[in-house]
Amino acid sequence: MKNTWIVLAILLLAACADDHFSTSSPAVTDEIRMAYPKFASHFAAALTDGEYEAAFEMLSSDMQREYPADKLGNRFEAMVEYGDSPAKVDGFIQTMEDWPDKKPDDVGWAYVSISGDDYAEAVAVVVSVGDYGMSISSIEWGRP
Repeated sequence: MKNTWIVLAILLLAACADDHFSTSSPAVTDEIRMAYPKFASHFAAALTDGEYEAAFEMLSSDMQREYPADKLGNRFEAMVEYGDSPAKVDGFIQTMEDWPDKKPDDVGWAYVSISGDDYAEAVAVVVSVGDYGMSISSIEWGRP
């Protein structure tokens, strides 16, 4: 009988641990689906405004390891350095909610156009959702 209780206690602890450390994605709500293009646009605006620390804070933890704020700024500036005028988000955003490599935490993909008087560029980002809300989990620099 004592061994039965031990086995039951172990099973109960294992069940609790699975719930606590679950890697399943939080539910993506309609509100999040509607908000991710604006989130992507805010990320691009932080870049064009030179607010690299704010843009960094919008990255997923994996992306933060890849792009510390100074590297993020350097990468953006290298993309637009050939232009003679300041970069700005020009309002063109294209979105996609389904693609072949979409992961369970991904909400959507957004292409955000960035331009100056004499050039046009863009960032294409994947917006994902996690325990702390939306974050940028992938960046493609420049227009295709």
